Amino acid sequence: MRFWLLLSLLLVACSHRDRGGLYRFDGDGRLLGGKKFETLWTDDDLPPHRIQIPVNLTTALVAHERIRQRRSPKKPELEAVIKRLVTWSKTPGNRPLPRDFRGQRLAGFDGFGNVQFTGYYSPVIEAARQRSEAYPYPLYRHPPEWDPKGTYLTRQQIDEDGGLEGRGLEIAWTADRMSNFFLHVQGSGYVQFKDGERILLAYGGKNGHQYTSIGRLLVERGAISKSEISMQAIKAWAQKHPEQVSELLYQCESYTFFRTGPVGPIGAGGEVVVSHLSVAVDPKVIPLGAVLLAKVPQLNADGHLTGHGWRILLAQDKGAAIKGPGHIDLYLGVGDEAGRRAGRLHHYGSVWMLRGPLPSQ
Repeated sequence: MRFWLLLSLLLVACSHRDRGGLYRFDGDGRLLGGKKFETLWTDDDLPPHRIQIPVNLTTALVAHERIRQRRSPKKPELEAVIKRLVTWSKTPGNRPLPRDFRGQRLAGFDGFGNVQFTGYYSPVIEAARQRSEAYPYPLYRHPPEWDPKGTYLTRQQIDEDGGLEGRGLEIAWTADRMSNFFLHVQGSGYVQFKDGERILLAYGGKNGHQYTSIGRLLVERGAISKSEISMQAIKAWAQKHPEQVSELLYQCESYTFFRTGPVGPIGAGGEVVVSHLSVAVDPKVIPLGAVLLAKVPQLNADGHLTGHGWRILLAQDKGAAIKGPGHIDLYLGVGDEAGRRAGRLHHYGSVWMLRGPLPSQ
């Protein structure tokens, strides 16, 4: 399950007090000025832009309806949107949405419609089945006696004090604790062993402590600028300052556990998340099973904003740092390149929740 969104990149995600507004910088894509929204959601005409229909959208919508049934069973209006879009999506191409669709625009973090987009992905980490000098850092299963709603050992108590050693909870061992931390942030990912076997580690629970963004801490300390913060920048900082890594990581007391078995990264909705379609949201704001129209930031290879693109997005996941109306987290796939794209994305766009035609129609 992806709670990170994970992630966002959750290491650069907003804090609970800021809710999307911390990473403001020149060229971040925010709309400035305009009329302030009076409510969280505002009825709004949908932009008349054509949308490129992904070839996998129909299949993803079928799975999305299963999420809606599980997580938002009392919202039949979401079901109507999904069914209508299944039919619409079967004709490929670049087309506008059905004319009778309505939209509700999200107020964003500032009341002017600005929603921060971050990215999350599924890392692939080289690992070993046994501990060794080269692979000293464990990835753990959730202790079976821990109540999922309880609060238990902190990150420092687990990793430095060995609070879970000797209990047989280790799934794999890695060479790099920063890679482990990023895997915790993402909430799921893959480990690959030297014999070529690759297994998925899905979200298996947490220790009950609040998540703290180490990216935010580095920005506040002046170590990395707001405009340059990314996973790659944090890794580079850690390589230059190895003596400070433990202190930084232990500021985030939250700890993620894993389980094996699923065929792909599973979101909070119980289905495999889909690259460039699935998003993690705050379910108190956007219900799981909702379909979104989004004006998504488009970046070049250097991470600079070049414009926005219109996409259909599916609310299929949630994240501990995805709070309030000012932040959603876009799933960007598997591996290093997906990680680079996720690490660069912390820009602003706009979000509409799709609604079906009025009953009289």
